[in-house]
Amino acid sequence: MSTKRYLAVGHVTLDIDESRPAEPKLGGTVVYAAGTAARLGWQAAVATRSTQRNELASLLPGVDIAGRPTPRDTRFAHSYDAVGNRSQRVLDRAADIGVADLPSAWLDPDVLHVGPVLDEVSAATVADVRASFVGLTVQGWLRHAAQDGTIHVRAQSVPHAILARADGIVLSEEDLAPDMRDWPRRTVRPGRWVAVTGGMNGATLWIDEACLHQPAFPAAAVDPTGAGDVFAAILFLRMASGASAREALRDAAAGAAWSVEHRGPDGLPDERAIREVCGRDNA
Repeated sequence: MSTKRYLAVGHVTLDIDESRPAEPKLGGTVVYAAGTAARLGWQAAVATRSTQRNELASLLPGVDIAGRPTPRDTRFAHSYDAVGNRSQRVLDRAADIGVADLPSAWLDPDVLHVGPVLDEVSAATVADVRASFVGLTVQGWLRHAAQDGTIHVRAQSVPHAILARADGIVLSEEDLAPDMRDWPRRTVRPGRWVAVTGGMNGATLWIDEACLHQPAFPAAAVDPTGAGDVFAAILFLRMASGASAREALRDAAAGAAWSVEHRGPDGLPDERAIREVCGRDNA
């Protein structure tokens, strides 16, 4: 049986923790998603725009990296309050991702994961990708950068042509503007489900006529960055592989719990990590 293939499309970022500004780290949905897929035995690729190609290849061994050069990277500054709530500022932005950035050998993946960080992926970019399963993390279409770079949520603006192709959608409670609270439930269609993560409040999945809730697993949090992207990747690949919604939701929550216990991409889980967390008491 051939190895399944996972293509993630979106900007790689340079993330700056304002408590440690001299230690920027590579981030972005595609880093955590493709890295997680690779750890779980999938063949993975990233289509992006970044000056950090060599660093990315070192961080994600075995993951194919594609995309044209860009004069600058998308850079975010992050800060956290005492209870873990994150504030963000965008300091710079890479060029948009276009059709020419997609690897030609990857136009028929098992899973296409579109994960923009700041509206850098258009419907036209991925129109010709023939994926068996299309997953969206929609955060990058729901964020707006103010003039000073501060990131705010905005009303729903996911391109209709991309939304129409989605089999699964993941977002966090923080991504929902006040007038979007019922958007996840309204967006569910036959063949399309929506999951919302809520940190220590767990995650909720709307699928068909059902609404499933998964409590968060106990975790000694070190760094929450990327946990939602790990969650999304596991949920997408489990659902694409035919797992039940309940099983997929549990494994995704377990992977996210493992992720927050490690710093940055060091927390990408493998199957052993998921099984270890699933064995914890999550009552």
